[in-house]
Amino acid sequence: MEREARMPVEEFERIERAAPETVWLMVGLGTDGMVVVLSPPDYIWNMGEKMKFSVSLDAELGQALREVAEEERQQISTVVSHALSEYLDWQRIRRDGLRAVEEYEKEFGTFTEEESIEAEAWVADLMGWEEEGRRSA
Repeated sequence: MEREARMPVEEFERIERAAPETVWLMVGLGTDGMVVVLSPPDYIWNMGEKMKFSVSLDAELGQALREVAEEERQQISTVVSHALSEYLDWQRIRRDGLRAVEEYEKEFGTFTEEESIEAEAWVADLMGWEEEGRRSA
């Protein structure tokens, strides 16, 4: 359910400056000079049931997070939720792949060093990783 609010442009700008972590979506400007906005969190990605966590971040990472949230006009928790979801998906895929390799090796024997190097190069090429910048498993 979206909650709509109407306010003078100056009030909208004051709220944005005072609470940059709270994102309001401006949906229009009336002929009377009033801004029509949707109030948070109605238009923001709905995460369903929520859990609170307290985390510490490197200062550079924290600053980058604030900048992305501001640029995307999203709450920090929304940006973190999206990033964490992608990370967890990647970890699940990685674990499934490692499990598949382990099962293959149990059935057909351990990969040779040459096969491992070839497979690593194939994955690096597939992922677009450069020789010196390969990710470690």
